[in-house]
Amino acid sequence: MSMDLQKIEHAVETAILKEIHSGNVFTIPYANRVDISGEFNKAHRNLDYDRIFARMGELLEEEIARKIVNKIVTEMAGDIKKLMGNPAVRDDLRFFMRSGVQKILDNVKGGK
Repeated sequence: MSMDLQKIEHAVETAILKEIHSGNVFTIPYANRVDISGEFNKAHRNLDYDRIFARMGELLEEEIARKIVNKIVTEMAGDIKKLMGNPAVRDDLRFFMRSGVQKILDNVKGGK
């Protein structure tokens, strides 16, 4: 970084800090204001509220679906934990899964 750029950055930082310290950064002199009411009203009139409401509906549906899925996953995790806590069920499940995994491996090896 060149020395001139560093001096400029330092000067800008100092000026910003000075404005914040004085409290002037939050006041806009009335004479320097820019009237945006016309542009703002025009933009507001041109909004496509049907599209906005449709998107809001989509976002709400996504959030509701996410919450439902999270609740189901939590319940299933608890159910699985209870099942795996029972040694007989755990052994049966392992036997069942081993046979399924073996079938998959046989199919992969055989090219089926």
